[in-house]
Amino acid sequence: MKIRFVRGVGIQEAFTFCFCFFLVLYIFNGYEFGAPFEYTIIPISIVFLVSLFTKHKYDVKSFLLVLLLILLGIVSTLSSNIINFTQSRVLTFSITCVVCIWIGDVYINEKYMNRILSFYVAFSFIIVAMIIAGYLFGFGVDSHGRASINYGDFFKDQNYLSAFFLPAFSIAFYRIIYSEKGKIRNSVFCILSLFAVFIMSSRGSFLTILLITAFVIGKMILVDKSIIKKVVLIGLLLVAVIVIYNFFQSLPMFQRMMNFESYGSDVRLRLWAAGFNGFFYSPLIGSGIGSASEYSWRLVGNAVHNSFIEFIADQGILGAVVVLLILLRIFMRKREKRFFISILMISFFVPLFFLTGYTNFTFWMPVMFISLIATNSIECKS
Repeated sequence: MKIRFVRGVGIQEAFTFCFCFFLVLYIFNGYEFGAPFEYTIIPISIVFLVSLFTKHKYDVKSFLLVLLLILLGIVSTLSSNIINFTQSRVLTFSITCVVCIWIGDVYINEKYMNRILSFYVAFSFIIVAMIIAGYLFGFGVDSHGRASINYGDFFKDQNYLSAFFLPAFSIAFYRIIYSEKGKIRNSVFCILSLFAVFIMSSRGSFLTILLITAFVIGKMILVDKSIIKKVVLIGLLLVAVIVIYNFFQSLPMFQRMMNFESYGSDVRLRLWAAGFNGFFYSPLIGSGIGSASEYSWRLVGNAVHNSFIEFIADQGILGAVVVLLILLRIFMRKREKRFFISILMISFFVPLFFLTGYTNFTFWMPVMFISLIATNSIECKS
């Protein structure tokens, strides 16, 4: 019995290390705009192999939903008039879905889940520090004046990079409100993350931060019965807004971000409209895996830059319903975690309105990560 326990702990340690290793290579994967299968196959394969020896919750319904999603993807691609099945991403899409749902179903000790979460927050802190350092010293600013991480011959896409650390921002912000520990550390991280988002000029991430803040503060105001706490909270929030505005207003990127009228003329709107053709031509099952970006490339000259338009255009209403059911099952796993999971879902998925990646790990890594958190009991307040 003791030997079996030691082996079990060893496997959980190995899984924890491998998953953290994957998180690092999810960012430093050698590709500018996301996490395609071919750029992440080695680290995710290692995590998958180790996960074969770990305990699982075995959520059969989620596996069946994924198999249904894959079947719908095959049918829609075979019947597509714009996507060639042999040249499509159906195979890698199918592998990605299965691998992420399987890994997200892993059951590990609370201690190891907290280690993964702590590593993720710490690594996000390092990412934010690298972005700010590059901006201040000039080696991390692209030709458009936007800060990022200089990765060889290119700068990592700002929307993709900020989408990675926003869930860590949400965790830190949650801890500021609900924990007595680490308030200064978490406050510093939140302020630096906000500054990083501004110098990166990522509108999607800025909107996500606004939603996270409104969601948490709204819950505090509605649920907390103490009038004094509510007044103090609103007062501190107003002071923070004034201080942040006065500090950042001189930045050109801040002026661009705060010009909400320009959001309506963003080229993404034309890309989204083009990508939606995949849905219009086949509303029920979609026009095949990859059809949204195929339309946007043909009509506008770029990828669709919206993972949600991708799955509604690629797999239609039926596919969209299956994806939403998968996310709903993750959300419903633990009643006591639903508020925390809601915050994570906002921080993981809202930025995907501005990113291409439904068929790869850009979309499915968040599904896997949230599923892993929802599966395992963790302490979110430390």
